[in-house]
Amino acid sequence: MISALMLAGCLQLPQFPKLDRVEYATQHQFSAGPAFASPSGYCIARKLVKEQNGAGFLVTTPCPTVEGFDEVGLITLTVAPSDSNGLKGADELLRSATPSGGFKVIKKSPNMVLARISPQKAQSISSAQRDFWQGLGLRGGYISVATLYVPEGVTFSDKMAADILRDTLTAVSAPQTAQSQQALNTGQRPQVRPKVFSVLRPKARPTS
Repeated sequence: MISALMLAGCLQLPQFPKLDRVEYATQHQFSAGPAFASPSGYCIARKLVKEQNGAGFLVTTPCPTVEGFDEVGLITLTVAPSDSNGLKGADELLRSATPSGGFKVIKKSPNMVLARISPQKAQSISSAQRDFWQGLGLRGGYISVATLYVPEGVTFSDKMAADILRDTLTAVSAPQTAQSQQALNTGQRPQVRPKVFSVLRPKARPTS
């Protein structure tokens, strides 16, 4: 699990003002076996997919539309084979990532732990809020680590973050059959991006 967390920070992430320049897909099959189908409204940044030592890493961003982005936030996802410990001590592992910052568990179950993390230092992602949300999930023999970053100026609640992280973590599935793999390969083709973006910054979701 520790190596998976380390892998999540090994790439330079796309900045919020440049999300329209990313090539997208909606599904991905990792060579180690697990598959991922991005939640509704989110797309996989194809060029940022990385695999290392049996673990896989990808980034999902709001899918672009003619009006800009219907969703909000940028999510990193790392998937690695689970060991016999499962999610034992997962909340403490998340807490250890920011020993000098704030930490709050917002959801905990046998197969998932979600938390809001408030580091003392600002995020490396341009225009991102300092606070971010992170979750660990156990599914199909794999441990997944999802991290959600939200742009500055966007009101975002723990419940909204928990919903997105839950949808992301539960979108990881066990190794696919040959028939399912063929369907995934079709989904991996980049989407046609609109020529005009009237709004480049993600739009805030309604708080109600």
